Amino acid sequence: SWAASFLPQLAQQAEQIVRRDVMPGFVAAELIVWLSEHKIIRPGHTTLQELVSEALSTERRRLGGLLAEVLDESAKAALGQLLVRDDTLSQLAALK
Repeated sequence: SWAASFLPQLAQQAEQIVRRDVMPGFVAAELIVWLSEHKIIRPGHTTLQELVSEALSTERRRLGGLLAEVLDESAKAALGQLLVRDDTLSQLAALK
């Protein structure tokens, strides 16, 4: 099947792409380019969407783990405050 043949390769490629850029559209576009270059038929939209989503989640966990290892408690608290403020701004922008 397509999934058995190409999904592991595509997942590995997605993992590398999200280390360069975490915009879902960019990741999907790069995967499509990679598939074209390797003359592999594109998977369905849902498969591609799930692949991008999983790669982004894995990268977030990886980065979170790295930050948890190197930041002290005061830096974690300061970063937490920045993230709360950023989320508030995002919610305000959504209300506009």
